[in-house]
Amino acid sequence: MKILITGAGGLAGSHLVRYIRENRLGEVVPLERHDCDLMDRHAVEAILDKTRPDIIFHLAAQSSIPVSWKDPAGTMNNNVLPGLHIFEAVRKLSLKSRILVAGSSEEYGLVPPSALPIVEDQPLRPVNPYATSKMALDFLGYQHFRGFDLSIVRARSFNHIGPSVKKTDVANDWVRLLVRIERGLIPPVLPVGNLETGRDFLDVRDVVRAYWLIATEGIAGEVYNIASGKVVFLKELLHQLLEFIPVKITVAFDPAKQRPGDSSTFMGDSSKLRRLTGWEPKIPLTQSLKEVLDFWRKVEVEKA
Repeated sequence: MKILITGAGGLAGSHLVRYIRENRLGEVVPLERHDCDLMDRHAVEAILDKTRPDIIFHLAAQSSIPVSWKDPAGTMNNNVLPGLHIFEAVRKLSLKSRILVAGSSEEYGLVPPSALPIVEDQPLRPVNPYATSKMALDFLGYQHFRGFDLSIVRARSFNHIGPSVKKTDVANDWVRLLVRIERGLIPPVLPVGNLETGRDFLDVRDVVRAYWLIATEGIAGEVYNIASGKVVFLKELLHQLLEFIPVKITVAFDPAKQRPGDSSTFMGDSSKLRRLTGWEPKIPLTQSLKEVLDFWRKVEVEKA
């Protein structure tokens, strides 16, 4: 079986490549930016015609919410057009590829507390440009399933944690600064935004296992949440991290880190995925945070 992965150099993509190879699940065709310009529909059609994959994991995206506020047009282009080009190429080439579209819990957006935990048919009310771009891709996938009978499944993963120099998530951002403080490189002050926000965190390795199960066992046209079903408030996440740092640190609110629309608390219901595949998260949050911390400590030592 031939498996093509876009965004193979990213956090989830690199772990998915490793998961497939370690378990000998098929031949991986990893695509990064230098391998194929996904914004070029002719290049996308050429690479799919050459590789003719059995499964396509479309993970490539501009995934930073702060960047999406600064460049909404670029975010829409980067997160919508490549997926559309893949769908159209599969259709034109009459490929039988199963396509997994990696969406995001951010698509749910403004969620009232009464709607927790979030199920897949919860109305989508995106509140930032990144979320809107992922919703557009999500709907394009459904459109191509309905209109052209493409074998497309959609995954909406909640916040996933893993060490990465590329991913601009709260865990990596905080840990990078905490390690620099620990080494005496910057003053012992950590700027933070809204710590009262709650999120549903998963280890990236649990997420890629779910991606594989959704791609291979999911029902075409359906969407599946990938979630732990637990809420961790950012103040709790930060408290866990500070326990690992042997330095007294002052936490200071920074208005610049307050994002529009980030006050909702997210907790996902993944029972649909669990009933279908038996998936459940295995890696505890504490382990994930320790591994992110160890990663950034190594990065700083190598830089020294």
